[in-house]
Amino acid sequence: MLSLREKRERVEKIGRIKSLITDIKDFPKKGVMFKDISPLLADSEAFRDTILYLQNMCEVPDFYLCMDARGFLFGAPMAYNNDKSGLLMCRKKGKLPGECSSKSYKLEYGESALEIRKGIAPRGSKIVIVDDLCATGGTLLAAIDLCKDLGLEVLCCLCVIDLKDLGGSSKLREKGIKFESLITY
Repeated sequence: MLSLREKRERVEKIGRIKSLITDIKDFPKKGVMFKDISPLLADSEAFRDTILYLQNMCEVPDFYLCMDARGFLFGAPMAYNNDKSGLLMCRKKGKLPGECSSKSYKLEYGESALEIRKGIAPRGSKIVIVDDLCATGGTLLAAIDLCKDLGLEVLCCLCVIDLKDLGGSSKLREKGIKFESLITY
């Protein structure tokens, strides 16, 4: 249980992390308000705090499944910090070598496909999926389907940012998937 002082410090740090995320209007296309994490990544203390807060939001997995590409930035340090967890990559189609399981999905502004390499994580492995942001949930839902296809158990989805009004986190919770984010817009 956190003391009142620790709770206040946490609220201040999360507020500082949020203040470092900037809006970029009409990127990657007109009508989209992009949440840019570049200033957060450039601030070593805020970046470190983000990693520590995220890794404590979920139980310890066998593997962190990091989403291409910004999920790598957060999941890799979590796996490194936890000597019981490995790292898996979920990449855009055609970016991984070897035999892969693939899933097509819709983005808030287009379509894409994801892949996970087969045979890296044993069936039954416990997985925490990590990404920078949850918008409509399409990417995370596709990753969950890929995990199921490979016999992997998803414990939780972790994101730095939840764009709550776009409904992705609600879709995940409706499917019985635990979802946690550090910041909600």
